Amino acid sequence: MLDSSARKAQRSASGARGGGEEALGRSRGGLTTKIHAAVDALGRPLCFLLTPGQAADCRQARPLLEGLSFERLIGDRGYDTDELRDWAEELGAEAVIPSKRNRKAPIPHDRAAYKARHRVDNLFCHIKDYGRIVLRKCKTSRSYAGFVSLAFALVNIQLCQ
Repeated sequence: MLDSSARKAQRSASGARGGGEEALGRSRGGLTTKIHAAVDALGRPLCFLLTPGQAADCRQARPLLEGLSFERLIGDRGYDTDELRDWAEELGAEAVIPSKRNRKAPIPHDRAAYKARHRVDNLFCHIKDYGRIVLRKCKTSRSYAGFVSLAFALVNIQLCQ
């Protein structure tokens, strides 16, 4: 399952010295960073990417899933592209993605399997408990990624108990 969540960045998060990558971008909420995550069937985080807030979800799916094996690819409407569906089919996986409303010929999806997508949303709810993730005060994306990794590890420990 995949999804993303935008985190608003504080004013102090911009302006990294030495040209460090910041992963900050403008979106509706102002200066934001998007966390794109893939989770397994139990809702445990597998991997994540950080991008500027205006980055499209569908463009991050392949880099996020590269090297992972899966039978089903479950995502929301933001991942509804023919390219992603074809890629999943090449890998022998079923794409469980509802069609966008503006698609001329809607593609049916397995509604029962799609109901499990709440687990990726639950992951983002869990990490919202950590102030360091919510506030996004880190200057570089590398340091912020470290805190996101720590939050995901703590959530993983909680889910395994």
